[in-house]
Amino acid sequence: MENKSTEKKKKQENPQHYKLRKAIGNAFQKLRKNAGYTSSEKFANAKKLNRGMYGRYEAGSVGMKITTLLDNAVAHGLTDEDVFNKDFLALGRSDEENALTEKSINHLVDQLRHQVKLVSSEAKAYSLDDNDIKDLHNMLVAGWSPLSKRELFKKIGLNSKTPRFENILEILKGAGWMTMTNLKNLNDPGQKYYTTQVGKDALAAYEPSAARPDPLP
Repeated sequence: MENKSTEKKKKQENPQHYKLRKAIGNAFQKLRKNAGYTSSEKFANAKKLNRGMYGRYEAGSVGMKITTLLDNAVAHGLTDEDVFNKDFLALGRSDEENALTEKSINHLVDQLRHQVKLVSSEAKAYSLDDNDIKDLHNMLVAGWSPLSKRELFKKIGLNSKTPRFENILEILKGAGWMTMTNLKNLNDPGQKYYTTQVGKDALAAYEPSAARPDPLP
C-alpha cells in the first residue's frame, strides 16, 4: 500500500518542483565530493547534520525548508546570496565547476587553518599552504575509522615516502586531532591512527571571522 501511495504522489508532483529539488541535491552532492567526503553520511557526521535527512536531501527525494537549505549551504561555506544564485543551480545541472566550487573549497581551507592557529600559532598556520591544509582535512576525514599508516596515505593519495605525510601526521597528533590505537607500544605492528573527538570538532567548527588572510610579512 505504501509503495502505491508513494508512486501516486510522485505522479501528482509538479515536474518543475522535482527538477528543482534534484538540481539542489546534485549541487550539494558535487560540493561534498569536491571537499573530499566520499559519502553523504560522512559529511553529515563531520558537520553535525542529520545523517539520514542530509542523504535524502542530496538524493533529491525530499524537499527542504528554507532554513534547512541555508543551514546545509553554511556547512559548505556558502551564504544565502550564493544559494539564491544561478551558479548554485548550475552546479547541480552540469558537470562544470564554477565560482561557488572554489569558494566552498577555500572556506574549508580557511576554517581548518583557523583551527590550526587556535591550537598552535599564527606562524604555524601561515606556514601551511592550501594543499597542506587539504591533506590535514583529508586525513581527519579518512581517520573517522581507525586506519594503519599505509591505509591512511593510500586514502589521501600521498606516497609513503613523501616527507609531507609524516609532517602532516605530526601536526595532527600534536594538536590532539589524531591519535593511535596503542599508545603504550608505539611500535606495535598493528598500530592504527584515528581522528579524536577534538579533531572531529575541528572539522565541524565554523568561524565567520576565519576569512582568507593576507600573507604574513
